[in-house]
Parts: sequence; structure tokens; C-alpha cells
Amino acid sequence: MSEYQHYQFLAADKPLTDEQVASIRELTTRATLTRTTFVNSYQWGDFKGSCDQLMERYYDAHLYFANWGYRKVILRWPAHQLPLHVAERYCTGPSANARQHGGHVLITLVSDDENGELDDFNELFDFDGYGYDSDPEEEWLPSIAQARSSVAAGDMRLLYLAWLLCLSNGDLHDDDIEPPLPSGLAALPDSLTDLAAFLRIGPNLINAAATPLPHAGAAPVETSRTVAQLRAALPTSTNE
Repeated sequence: MSEYQHYQFLAADKPLTDEQVASIRELTTRATLTRTTFVNSYQWGDFKGSCDQLMERYYDAHLYFANWGYRKVILRWPAHQLPLHVAERYCTGPSANARQHGGHVLITLVSDDENGELDDFNELFDFDGYGYDSDPEEEWLPSIAQARSSVAAGDMRLLYLAWLLCLSNGDLHDDDIEPPLPSGLAALPDSLTDLAAFLRIGPNLINAAATPLPHAGAAPVETSRTVAQLRAALPTSTNE
């Protein structure tokens, strides 16, 4: 399999101006640009611009993947919709980082499986050994970006998945305490199912997190769990 990288950006809240599109065009002559989207794939070479700076200045959602196993999602909200201190409760490790730039809060989610199994690459991105079908790979970001509005409305399931990403990637300690568990984790919308699949957050881990600890009394009691308790609830030693 030859080297392959895919970059995608989405301006979901406000279309870019013609001047902004022209400024981005100076960074790349190859990308397909509109006032709301940026799409480019590389089999030789690389994008010369800064993804972080593009997100700070222009876009609300970004997705990147390479066929050697690295995957990244960056999402952006106005700070009044998602305050930094709320994002930081869930984004607590190298795999999920939250930061503020100007009037926006951005979270960066990373899954790096360079030394692991890449068997899902063909299935997720429709690689045929000679070329790429652009449709499947370009559907990921529009789907994932739909979850931004739910976070703005107070649905923390996306952020809880960010915390599970840290757990599954070994960023957390056994005695770390989970953040507030949102309702509806066992019935994720397609946007969050796609996010979990893209970032390799295993369904067994999500199901274990969605299942409360057993209680002695008849009435359920909300109790935060440790990382060790969640790992012990998994049906196998993996997080798949």
C-alpha cells in the first residue's frame, strides 16, 4: 500500500468569505475549496499549512487520517457554547486536548495505531489497492460535525467519548475518576457512532461505561467510577 493522507475541513457555523478562501488557496493549489469545505488527499508530499491555525482562523471541524494508522479530529465551538473548564473535565490526556484561542474553544482528538492492526483501513475508507473512492472518506467529517450542536445544547456524550479515548489509549491512571456520565451513552446517534469508530473507541468500552455499577439498595445512586473499575467491567482484556 502506498502512502496516503487525507485532510478535510468544514466551516459549519458561517461560510468563509471570498477573501478567506483566497488566503487558504495560497497554502495549497491542490485542495478542493469552497466557502464551507476544504478537501485534499496526498499520495506524495504533504500539506504545508498548519491545521491548528486553519481551525483557529476559519473552520469549525477538521479530520485527518493516514494509512499508517494516525487519525485526528479537531472541533471548535464559541466559548459561550462550550466553556474551556467544561471541556477540560473530559479532555485530560494526550489523546484528547482542550484549549482556548480567542473566543473559541477547540478540542483535538487523536488515535495513533502505527504499531497496531490496520485491518479496518480498507473497510472504513474503501481502499482498493490501486486508488481511493473519495465518497466514503469524505462522509466522515460531515457526520461527526453534526454532534457539535448537541454539545452546544448541553449534551456531553461527545466529550465523554473524548475521555474514553484517553482511557483506551492508556493516558489515565487506575485511580483517576471518571467525569460526569451523560445519559444516552448506550444509544449513540450516528454522528457519535462514527466518531467512536473513526477514533477506535471500542463498543465494549462504551457499553461498560454506559452500564452503572451494581447497587445494594433498590434506588440507583449516581457514583463516579475509577478507571480501574471501568477496565474491570470489560468482557475481555481489550477495549474493543
